[in-house]
Amino acid sequence: MSDKAFSVTQFVDIVNLSFEQFESVAVEGEISSSTKASSGHWYFSIKDEEAVLSCAMFRGKLYSVRGVFKVGDKVRVTGKPNLYPGSGKLTFICSKIEAAGEGKLYELFLRLKNELAALGWFDQNRKKLIPRVPRTIGIITSRTGAALQDVMNRLRERAPYVRVLLYHTAVQGKGAEAEIAQRINKANTDNKADVLLLVRGGGSLEDLWCFNEKIVAEAIVNSHIPIISGIGHETDTTIADFAADFRAPTPTGAAEAAAEKQSVLFYEIDSAWNLFHRSFENQFTSASRRGK
Repeated sequence: MSDKAFSVTQFVDIVNLSFEQFESVAVEGEISSSTKASSGHWYFSIKDEEAVLSCAMFRGKLYSVRGVFKVGDKVRVTGKPNLYPGSGKLTFICSKIEAAGEGKLYELFLRLKNELAALGWFDQNRKKLIPRVPRTIGIITSRTGAALQDVMNRLRERAPYVRVLLYHTAVQGKGAEAEIAQRINKANTDNKADVLLLVRGGGSLEDLWCFNEKIVAEAIVNSHIPIISGIGHETDTTIADFAADFRAPTPTGAAEAAAEKQSVLFYEIDSAWNLFHRSFENQFTSASRRGK
């Protein structure tokens, strides 16, 4: 047995050096505690039936996190362990966090995206033009969701001249994809709207999954009414966004893209009237001079 002993600092350094030799690893568990520090860093723990792992995600990495995670959520974290010298505490330093199972869902997303792209469903030359001044806008979303209120508030501010039709649908959970497709088809059968808004607030990849189903993309592609998608946040992109005739970053953005501002239209009408009036006066003056 060697008589040599490491100092605590030396041993901690050796342990951390051994961790650095590994590539990032992924660990799945349930969030059991969560604290957001004043520094902006996020400290939390994940657990399973027999063990607990302390985790940290630094402020600079939080900007890439999709969705909001809370105690009780099952997550998959990717990163490396680190043994802090000051406390002797082992902490998993996270570079990424996602809902457990999102990795498999993302693989399915990429597979379907490639399949539909090969069919030409996302081709730009297939997409329909969005009318600048629609008379009626159809909104496909949940009547209880915040997305509907966001859209309605923006339309009241921007285009009070527009008539609105709501096609209520579930926007999350089992069977939501079939209901969304049915509402798109119903709006086309009614043929009362000049443009359709397909909108929903933010959420995890799993929350938004119904917008990644082929049945929804097919209904969008077959719609003779142009469709604007506004699903989730700006960083969220679904199959429905690729299939839509125009993709807005948010539900509010979809409302803005759907109708021109009333004040802009009034200005253009005034300008056109003034131009017509001046042209008429000039023609009248010229005719009067020729008559003298």
